[in-house]
Parts: sequence; C-alpha cells; structure tokens
Amino acid sequence: MNLSKSDGFYTGTTSIGYVASIICVLIPVCVLVVKKLLPVWLGVLLGIGGSFAFVVVLYPVMLCWMVMAYHVALPLELPGNADKAP
Repeated sequence: MNLSKSDGFYTGTTSIGYVASIICVLIPVCVLVVKKLLPVWLGVLLGIGGSFAFVVVLYPVMLCWMVMAYHVALPLELPGNADKAP
C-alpha cells in the first residue's frame, strides 16, 4: 500500500488535530478561567502549550485515523481492490 505524501493528505490530520485540541484542551481551560480557578495568563499559556503538546503526542494516532477514513471512504483505491471495480 502506497502511503506516500500526496496533495491534501495531511489536511485531514490537521483538521482532526484542531478539533481534538479544541475539545480536549481549550474548552476545559476556558471553563477553568471563566470559573476563576485559573488566572487568565496561566490559561493562555496552558491553552497554547497544551494544544501544541496534545497535537504532537497524538499525531501518529491522528494519521492512522486519517488513513483509516480514507480507505473506508475509498476502498477501491486499495491495490488489492482495484481489479474489483464494477
């Protein structure tokens, strides 16, 4: 299976990372700041650093999700299924 980089391939990984970072890092930090459990400056630092660390640590998982979604949506792109096209 050819997993070489093609145009737009990593766009899906970036999109998954943005959404996951917003849900898992930024929203909880915003809630803590609004409830005055964190000062704003610490919330900003945790939001920036936490989002960056979250995306870097989970990048391999997000890439696997993107490859899985690609082959679920386009199964005939797999070399073994190419000859089974209707």
